[in-house]
Amino acid sequence: MQKIGILGFGVVGKSTLNFLKKIQSPLEQFDPKNIKISVFDQKDLTSSEIAEIESFGAEYFTSKDVSLFLQSNGYIIASPGVDLSAYNKFANKFICELDLFAQVFNKKTVAITGTLGKTTVTNMIYKITSSFTDFAVNLGGNIGSGMLNLALKNNDVDLAILELSSFQLEPNTKFAPDLALFTNFYPNHLDRHLTTKNYFDAKWKIFEHQSSDQVSIIPLSLFNLYEDLPSKLATLKSQICFISSNPISDEDKERIKKFGKMVFFAEKENLYFGSFKAENFVSFKIADLNNLPSSGFLENWVLILTTFYLLAGNCNFLNDEKWTEKLISTKFNPSVDAYRLEHFANFKGIDFYDDSKSTVIQATKAALDKLINNKRPVILILGGLDKGVDRSPFFKDLQNIPQENLKSIFCLGKDPQKFGGYKTFPTLQDLVDEIMKIAKSGDQVLFSPGGTSFDFFKNYKHRGDLFKEVVREYACKGESVKS
Repeated sequence: MQKIGILGFGVVGKSTLNFLKKIQSPLEQFDPKNIKISVFDQKDLTSSEIAEIESFGAEYFTSKDVSLFLQSNGYIIASPGVDLSAYNKFANKFICELDLFAQVFNKKTVAITGTLGKTTVTNMIYKITSSFTDFAVNLGGNIGSGMLNLALKNNDVDLAILELSSFQLEPNTKFAPDLALFTNFYPNHLDRHLTTKNYFDAKWKIFEHQSSDQVSIIPLSLFNLYEDLPSKLATLKSQICFISSNPISDEDKERIKKFGKMVFFAEKENLYFGSFKAENFVSFKIADLNNLPSSGFLENWVLILTTFYLLAGNCNFLNDEKWTEKLISTKFNPSVDAYRLEHFANFKGIDFYDDSKSTVIQATKAALDKLINNKRPVILILGGLDKGVDRSPFFKDLQNIPQENLKSIFCLGKDPQKFGGYKTFPTLQDLVDEIMKIAKSGDQVLFSPGGTSFDFFKNYKHRGDLFKEVVREYACKGESVKS
């Protein structure tokens, strides 16, 4: 009997335990019918979590028993959130959930990664494929079901849509999605990956195992974001499909001709498909973009529509002016706008926006630019942990924005030096109290931290919910708030 360990007992660990107890067919590494399972987490688990482990017939190792856990198991399935660099001595024992998923799930998969926008893109691809095709679609990865729970539904699903982080992709040695999307790239998670190259290489693993009948969807803008992209593209075996939110330039055409097979691009409120016929670049219109929602970023929409077109062969749903009203809604499918530049209140003529999902400065900059375009003053709230990324150039650039555009900057944190010297507040309540002393009708208050939420909060949703709660409670003390 082989001993199999589960390292980490969050969403992934729990879905792994369920998977190992229910899977019937042999896996490459072991036969699930002949294993003994144990679970270890770096933190002490609750009594209910321990009871859950024991109800599956598995053994629980306390946080003090890490050495015994690592030594006694033949294979260990690690959660993505666990930094395995501390366990290099046991590297040959580790298996990642993506590799197990790849062994079991044999239906079509679409996988999305990137620094910004991947949740929005994943969610909308899921919504439109569920609403406007006959596919039985399931959502997994960072959102929706744990991937191994999804793998157990192999017979009931036609298509899996997966959002994947660098942590999930980094140990991948097998997983090869039919369609793989890369939204964009900016330095992030350097506290874990240490260098920008390591972070990019982890993301790039979404493409590395694809074959010639699978498609890699890559923005042309990535050439400007990562200088070694040409050498990376040269190693891919897949069909490379570029996308762009802009008309195709001569430089773009050279890149498409050298590396790619096709391109989808937006021009004059239309979506086009382009490719080379011999030496000539030819294109034709696929869809009218006039019926897209006004919120959101065009490059994200081009990614979404390209994916849908490659799956369904058309984008005919856009012909219906009311297509957004026909999108399905599920428990896995919160509003695309939730926590991402979400306008949630107007109090005394002041608009409040929750952009708590902004965990990198590029997301904050995009949100700030969007509100500045409204031609009304913005009060910006920053915060969060920097994840090893130098945010000082961004803080310095903020000083160059005219005050009629950026009225004031407040920071949620304890150390002003970590926020370019801007005034910091230890709690959201203190921060909102101070903002309301200077905010006037017509102002826009933007909560877009530009850092991860784990300084004071469970996650970005918890952070955003508390901000909204504080604002609404403040409003209740005065006149009613319009949500």
